[in-house]
Amino acid sequence: MGLAWEHTQGMVLQKVSQLTLLCGGGLITWMAVEGLESEESNRVFHALKLGLLVCFAIMGLEWLSNMAITRFMHGLGKDSPPAVTLQVYKTGATTCVLLTLVVVSWWRGRAAWLPRAGFMGAALATTLITGSLSGLVAICAALGVAALGRLSSRLAIASVLAALIVANAVTPLAHHLPPPEKLQSSMPWLPNSAIHRTLIWHFGAERWLDHPFLGWGLDASRDLPGAEHPIAVHDPKTGSTMNLDVMPLHPHNNFVQVWLETGVVGALLYLVLAMTILRLIVRRSAAEQISFCQLMIATLVISSISFGAWQSWWIAFCWLVAGLARAGGVGMIVNRPGMRLEQGAP
Repeated sequence: MGLAWEHTQGMVLQKVSQLTLLCGGGLITWMAVEGLESEESNRVFHALKLGLLVCFAIMGLEWLSNMAITRFMHGLGKDSPPAVTLQVYKTGATTCVLLTLVVVSWWRGRAAWLPRAGFMGAALATTLITGSLSGLVAICAALGVAALGRLSSRLAIASVLAALIVANAVTPLAHHLPPPEKLQSSMPWLPNSAIHRTLIWHFGAERWLDHPFLGWGLDASRDLPGAEHPIAVHDPKTGSTMNLDVMPLHPHNNFVQVWLETGVVGALLYLVLAMTILRLIVRRSAAEQISFCQLMIATLVISSISFGAWQSWWIAFCWLVAGLARAGGVGMIVNRPGMRLEQGAP
């Protein structure tokens, strides 16, 4: 359908083809997980734990040793400055947050609080040392949902629903965001990446006003008129001038991208899809509801700050996380003998 109203030539068909293949692969993964026996689920759980521990160890070692691993890989001496900083691990730290939420949801029982706290603490530490703002906010949001879930699992679901509705409703107002210079003077603690995001969202919301009902067409963000002209912004922290792109390949915000590319119609469909998923979650046990809501709110936060809505690797990773979550009994897993991870598994 998007082919009928796209305003950028050739974008829709290519992206729809990619999304179809990705979703097909994701569904295959989802169905494959359904056949796992308890012992197989345990092996997946232990492998995921080990993989996360290795990731945390690498980022921690890089932080403690001033990028020793990077120096070794590039053949640099200990006195030579590394070519990159810890920020090169930001994406890795962000994705580790979602995998950590999957792991901690697999633990059950009274004794589970210690390993769960340990993994959450490690995930939090990696977001801090790598400067992953989206990962940090995602952890805070997930913990907030967990706190509400202790009162009532339905309250956790209601909080995710409220966040979805509010975020979707206020997105068109992004063109009222203040200019970067004003944000820098009023909130000097904001990182430059956050300042840049507001500029992108402002431009995206302005372009949405050109085609408010059906949008510009799927994946049109990468080819919008006016996006090729960067804006010079003075950085008072360094005294230098930053040339910021008003729209990179995507808006770094799912809600902005959906409104911009698919208009009011797409935004409403996006909300209906999310509400349908939440309705399915209501049918699960209280523990599963809370775990799935944590995972869902963290994914939404990251999608609203860091990545593009249609990025292939991100969609594939989300399908992987969904599959791992299902293997561990989170969300919509079918309770059948031999499928679920044994309660209290280490």
